[in-house]
Amino acid sequence: MLSESSREVRKLKRWVCSIAVTVTASVLCAQPDPRLPEIPIQQAELALESGDIPITGPGEVLASFQVAQPGAAWIRIKFGECVFAGSRAEGGSYLRLTGELDGGVQILDADAFAQWAGTSAYFNGDAVAVELVSGQVGGTARLSIIGATYEPHGNIAARSICGPLDDRVATSEAANARLLPAGCTAWIFTDTNHTFLTAGHCSVGLGTAIEFNVPLSNSDGTLVHPSPEHQYAADAASAQASSLAVGDDWCYFGVYPNSNTGLTPYQAQGVAYDLDVAAPPVDGQRVRITGFGTVSPPVSRTFSQTQRAGYGSYLEANDTTLRYDADTTGGNSGAPIYMLDTRTVVGIHTNAGCDATGGSNAGTAAQSPGLQTALASPRGVCGSGTGAVWGSLFVVGDLANNLGAISSESASFGQLSQVNPGMQGLAYDWGNDRLLGIDINRRLYSMNPDSGIATLMGTLASTGTPITEPINGLGFDPWTGILYGVAQASGQLYRIDAVTMLATRVGAPGGGSIGGVDFDADHRALVGIDSSGSSPRLVRIDTATGARTVVGALGVGAGPFGGLAYNSDDGGLYTIASSTGNLYRVSPLTGVAELVGATGGAFGSGFGLAARSTPPLCARLDYNRDGNVDQGDIDALVQAISSGEWTVSPDLNRDGSIDSGDVSALLDAVAGNCH
Repeated sequence: MLSESSREVRKLKRWVCSIAVTVTASVLCAQPDPRLPEIPIQQAELALESGDIPITGPGEVLASFQVAQPGAAWIRIKFGECVFAGSRAEGGSYLRLTGELDGGVQILDADAFAQWAGTSAYFNGDAVAVELVSGQVGGTARLSIIGATYEPHGNIAARSICGPLDDRVATSEAANARLLPAGCTAWIFTDTNHTFLTAGHCSVGLGTAIEFNVPLSNSDGTLVHPSPEHQYAADAASAQASSLAVGDDWCYFGVYPNSNTGLTPYQAQGVAYDLDVAAPPVDGQRVRITGFGTVSPPVSRTFSQTQRAGYGSYLEANDTTLRYDADTTGGNSGAPIYMLDTRTVVGIHTNAGCDATGGSNAGTAAQSPGLQTALASPRGVCGSGTGAVWGSLFVVGDLANNLGAISSESASFGQLSQVNPGMQGLAYDWGNDRLLGIDINRRLYSMNPDSGIATLMGTLASTGTPITEPINGLGFDPWTGILYGVAQASGQLYRIDAVTMLATRVGAPGGGSIGGVDFDADHRALVGIDSSGSSPRLVRIDTATGARTVVGALGVGAGPFGGLAYNSDDGGLYTIASSTGNLYRVSPLTGVAELVGATGGAFGSGFGLAARSTPPLCARLDYNRDGNVDQGDIDALVQAISSGEWTVSPDLNRDGSIDSGDVSALLDAVAGNCH
């Protein structure tokens, strides 16, 4: 029961509570796997509830708890039902967690909360402050904490070394990560999305986290964790694994972008291992096993489950089982078997077999049939953007931070490149044959639709009151050359000058939940999909006032829908359901949606869609963009060609040359009374 003082604080929409967790189970794993380190993780049940708290404005700390366990080396929090009203990009509330020992901070919005499966990152020390911070969307928010796991000081590790001495050395291989809570090793490799391999017995699933740049452990061997920006949550839906036997022990999986930085592990670390298609026959080669194994005296316990490498001889390749005498211990499971002469990985370390007199350790070879089958059929984040790269539709901002092409016929989604994190909207600038993208921090990018190369243009500024909300959807009007954007949190429409980087508000905020817009060049209308309520619907948006007119309901309930693209080549609007990754074609006249197919992409709440299609002829030839094709366009075109200075390419006939042919095309249009 709350004290009277707590009730008074609650009235002020801020609730602060400090609690020491009580141990209810001493060890989570009653029968530990001998291949894994014995980490004496303990757990506690909690019941910290804020209740539903009204939101009166953004940036307000609505509720705050301190979770503390005296003597803990680290703490990880488990949440109950929390209410956010959308991701941060959508204007929702979020959690801010701060470790009181070293100040490490993690941000969890609605997307990240789901990706972390209702748990937090790992925080060093014995206390974590948890705050619920209001976003821009009104209504209520809620914070619930139902438990915590932690490791008490006093951990003692077991030992398994080839020969009398542990001769492993400290290393800093940037592609290697510590996998928790199992206590294993995982590593980035060069599949399409630069995802991960580890051992199957490491049990990747909901709540699995991986850590890079791991610091030394405490003097008693208890773990010290890197700051939350170096921790990533595994995508359980992506995991494919087997742990049937030595030689058939592997796991292929992906992780979500970091909840603080938005970067993928490969974007943050910058390196990945090359995986051989098969392990070579034995011929005197040397191997390296780099992982996060435990240590025993006389080795300092500060090295326990930190990155160390053992070197040894490649002893045996028997079908899918490899053997070698490089030192390993519990915690090395999942480490790459790295061949020093070819500088490639030939398998996954899984089993210890050494003792003080010698022996060999073992792993699964790269040619394992099950592993190869999984690699050929990636799932979840691993499979996003792995289809054929072709089509006139483009999408940016999946959960692998890809920019890619989508077929409007088959829905196949193929990666062109990885781009900066947090991409929210996409539009096609037909005059300069470029894609325009915007991220959560309102930075505008020019993207090459052939190479996928993205170039930062600048950060949007306001012509009036500063903009504090993300702009989520973009649409480009080929008649006027004006770029439009919409903020999903408020429904505010913006007119954007892509040269000066100035954004001007159009009308009043319209509310709703419009995350994607585009310009229907044939009907000369800005359109969007409003996913609020139980029935998503297509709306037209007045570019002068921001007022909306409902066109019609999509008639499908698979939303919410993110991104919108008008393809003038077939007259259709296209959108993607973020929950399923399915592509839909929407009628611009009725709003009715029909399924095209599965893109295979993994999408969060924010991404952009655009069509690289040919606008109506008259729109292309309205060179001065005054809404008419006339003598003024001829004068503007001749001036641009003669001066060599322009903001829109004078190549109107799209033949790759800027010459008299472009003037002739415009003269013909004027003579034909184009409008």
